[in-house]
Amino acid sequence: MYIDEPLHTLDIVIDEDTDNAILRANKNEFLGRGTKEYILSYRNETLSNRGYIVPEDWDYEWNVHLGPVWTPDVLGSTKVVSWISPEYLKLKTGSTTLLAQASDRSGNDNHFDGPTGKEPSLSTTKLNYMSGIDFDGSDDFMWSEDGDYGKWFEPGTGDFVVAFVINTGTDQNNTPIIAAMGGGGVGADEWSVQIINSSSDANYTHTCDNDVNTQAGWAASQNAILVVSRTSGTNDIRLNGTSLGTATTADAVTDNTGRGIYIGCFLNSGNTAEDHHWDGIMYEALWVDASQTTAEIQKIEGYLAHKFKLTGNLPAAHSYKSDPPRRDVV
Repeated sequence: MYIDEPLHTLDIVIDEDTDNAILRANKNEFLGRGTKEYILSYRNETLSNRGYIVPEDWDYEWNVHLGPVWTPDVLGSTKVVSWISPEYLKLKTGSTTLLAQASDRSGNDNHFDGPTGKEPSLSTTKLNYMSGIDFDGSDDFMWSEDGDYGKWFEPGTGDFVVAFVINTGTDQNNTPIIAAMGGGGVGADEWSVQIINSSSDANYTHTCDNDVNTQAGWAASQNAILVVSRTSGTNDIRLNGTSLGTATTADAVTDNTGRGIYIGCFLNSGNTAEDHHWDGIMYEALWVDASQTTAEIQKIEGYLAHKFKLTGNLPAAHSYKSDPPRRDVV
């Protein structure tokens, strides 16, 4: 197999008469032959080696008593309105580094594009062998290529959850935007997740309309699971499985400026140029346009933590500190 080639199936074919077996990948790639005991040990070594991409719903321990790992597709495409992840990044034609698109795996075709000349890069820094979207903090970004300028995320006064796996770099000036709809939450009806960094504070900020929820928690070069949400008019911001604090956000969230949804910056007040560029890597992002309980949000956090080997970030009391969420038990 090739380095970073996706592993879809791993089969053992056993001849019970001779006690010999073969191991093959993706149905037709022969990996090894030997006794059943040797092939079983070879299978375990293959899984732990990780010289390729193992699907996120695999059970690495081969515990047949557990169902597959829970992933956000369980929520359905009516709730998950956009979902980008390492497996769905597309390089620009002719480039080995620049990203043309972060495709939406929710099934809604709410993709993010890298504008010509301002495309972010495929990160060379990986989390659990997976690359992310690398923003340089200068001029690159991605935006929703939806024909309605990202109106697929307009919860109004309703509930929503947006989750990220990110690593923020050291070059953070002028309140950089991680993601935003409209002008970045600085005016009516707008939404943003950004960083306030000055000599007196270094905070993640979640803004809905003019209601700002700013809490300490940001640190340079920190791998982080960041989840922002609104439930019954209460805004929350969670860092690595722990709430940093809440604020009232009862006003509507709609893109009345027509600026759309951006990752890595926002369009300035004159709608003429991108501004507040973010220096960092985004490995995964998930927009859920529906109410989610704390227990359901913890499932999202558990999925992300185990997928990217960030379980050490979760508090000891987190429901999925040790084991990932499961779809069901059989």
